[in-house]
Amino acid sequence: MCKATNVATRIFEKGIELFGNEEIEIVLRYLGFLISLNDDASELLFSVVNSSDLNLYADARALFERVIVNFPPERARPLWERWARYEYQYGDLESAQKLEKRIADVYPTGKYSFYLL
Repeated sequence: MCKATNVATRIFEKGIELFGNEEIEIVLRYLGFLISLNDDASELLFSVVNSSDLNLYADARALFERVIVNFPPERARPLWERWARYEYQYGDLESAQKLEKRIADVYPTGKYSFYLL
């Protein structure tokens, strides 16, 4: 990763440390940042693969897993939606199916059900 990316990552991490349990918007922005890095990295997969690029998917997943437990279901819906879109785009079938089961467990009544394209 370049120096600017490292700086941005440190800033986001500090924001998560300070506000990650309260402000869902900073989590969504950080997740979007990591996903955008993965978008750039995915273009490289058919040329020269850099191991740090392959870790971006793991970084985004780790962020999601780290913060999703901090929010009740009624507030966490944007995170679940964002992660599901990402998983469907970059993940494999097994990961997508596991995520769908988790979403069904979190929203069993369908009250918070959502459709993803």
